[in-house]
Amino acid sequence: MSYTLYHAKGCGSLAVLATLKILDIPHKLACFMHTPTDFGTTDKTSCKIAQFPTLVTEDGTVLTEIAACLMYIVQRHGAGTPWSLESLTPSQLAKFYRWMVFIPANIYPLITIEDFPSRFVEMPTLSGTESENFHDWIKKAAIKNKKERYIILEKNLGQTATKEYSKGFQFVLGTEVPSVLDIFVTLILHYAPHPRTQMEWAEENCPGLCFIAKQVLKVPVLKETFVEDECTAFVEQYELDNNERATYVQDLKM
Repeated sequence: MSYTLYHAKGCGSLAVLATLKILDIPHKLACFMHTPTDFGTTDKTSCKIAQFPTLVTEDGTVLTEIAACLMYIVQRHGAGTPWSLESLTPSQLAKFYRWMVFIPANIYPLITIEDFPSRFVEMPTLSGTESENFHDWIKKAAIKNKKERYIILEKNLGQTATKEYSKGFQFVLGTEVPSVLDIFVTLILHYAPHPRTQMEWAEENCPGLCFIAKQVLKVPVLKETFVEDECTAFVEQYELDNNERATYVQDLKM
């Protein structure tokens, strides 16, 4: 049997799909559009709350939440590969769990609010203000708060990665090869403050996180997955120049 991933292009399920591919795990995709209306067509027998990602394991167990899916996959299938957590030091492992939880707890809710503000407010019947105004206020507040969270990530992860680069360490945990946390960081850069197709804000305010994304997108399987998921503009923004070093890429091919 194989895994089944409920997936929408350009959504958080992209990170789960990339991890399944990099570890060469058999899987089937059930694809939907990332729109409020298409959620209603999702097979809720398995996809209980109609969200992406929803991952159904080989034995039929249902997983939701990006971090849960990523940690389950790497702990279940990562042993003996460059993606294994076994080689991490206690401090690296602590850092891994901290930021794998921080991202979905502090950033992802704001992305949802920004995309679908109408889900988070009910207009009073007697209100004289158009609902669109309320939605716009909510969206602007979400973007403001999201910027603050990205800066926290930059100070704690991005700056560390760039400082360690001269020592041969290129990734979030101070390692020579990426982890699923690096995939997660790369994914959320795709959700950097709007407009998403123009990454000026991220380049200016989060250069370390952008550096990490460039390293991650050296890995052919990951680059191909982002491109196939209609994130071509994002990939082109973060592709490394041909003269930049990529000595570890061959070791990461499965």
